[in-house]
Amino acid sequence: MKRKIVILLLSIPFLFSCCSGKKTTETTVNKPNKEHTLTDNDFTRYHIFDATFSKTKYHKCMGMTADCPDKCGNSGEYANFEITRYKKFDGKGEGGSQKLETYQKQISDFNKKRFNDESVRIIESLKPGDQVEIQVNYIYDTRLTTVQTVENLISIRKL
Repeated sequence: MKRKIVILLLSIPFLFSCCSGKKTTETTVNKPNKEHTLTDNDFTRYHIFDATFSKTKYHKCMGMTADCPDKCGNSGEYANFEITRYKKFDGKGEGGSQKLETYQKQISDFNKKRFNDESVRIIESLKPGDQVEIQVNYIYDTRLTTVQTVENLISIRKL
């Protein structure tokens, strides 16, 4: 009987940690480990492609967690691109292993406050139909305690 109670008491913190509903990248568990820096071995794929800017569209997250839709980080305006030509597609691993047909970049938060980022300033200057070159890296980030693939927009430039 005592053994069952001990097992039950030890499992309660685990149950609550699994049900928080927060994105794992925002928790203290997944903060980068300062001792490890990214190397070429951490890159799984990189994509360089030409794309046509189509529009920006507001997306409201309906993930149904306690933070959705206004605090989860997934609601906001997204810039949408149609990929017209791949220039480079290389790497190893599973993350980002398929060629993309479309690409989206979040440019604002839930309250439509634009992110302070050079890529957002470039996107704001685009009109539908404008051509751009985009470079995206997918990194198998081993600096996090829970290793995961992270998408990074490296560059965007108007052609």
